[in-house]
Amino acid sequence: AHSLNKAPQMIFIKSRSNSQPWAVYHSSQGAGKYFDGIGASAIATGNTRFGGVEPTSTHFTLGTSGDVNYDSYTYIALLFASVNGISKVDKYEGNGSTSGPTVTLGFQPRLIIIKAIETTGNWIFITVTGTGTANNNGGYLDTTGTFYNAAYVDVTSTGFSITDNGSEVNQNGKDYLYYAHA
Repeated sequence: AHSLNKAPQMIFIKSRSNSQPWAVYHSSQGAGKYFDGIGASAIATGNTRFGGVEPTSTHFTLGTSGDVNYDSYTYIALLFASVNGISKVDKYEGNGSTSGPTVTLGFQPRLIIIKAIETTGNWIFITVTGTGTANNNGGYLDTTGTFYNAAYVDVTSTGFSITDNGSEVNQNGKDYLYYAHA
């Protein structure tokens, strides 16, 4: 059971009691697919993480993998859903251009997380302190390295545009999931 009061669109689960990798669900891919860790791997198929059952406004289902559900382990689950004017969970299709796709959110994001779905590429997070690209910092979710200037996006008052044609954020014809928060 959960108390989000709407179906989670993205779920991160991590064992707190051992070194199992993160398991990540994204609604655009369905409960039969998952990311095994927050590294660079592409999406995997199977019901062992989220049971093949879509989350509801009151519950999410766990599979049998020790990554999410082992008798003596403890876990943490982070649940995300879109809230008008505050957050958005969705995906976009890359075009391979430095004047990449524009994502309209209805708000100016302060945090953006992007992940390539079908191809390998790290989970990228970008923190924003203003509009444009010069005010962005970012990094990879799976490292402890320092922040860098993240000129991947141009932030506007209503969303963001991709400004890089790299495979981690904008390969032509490939899908990318994102989470944006005001």
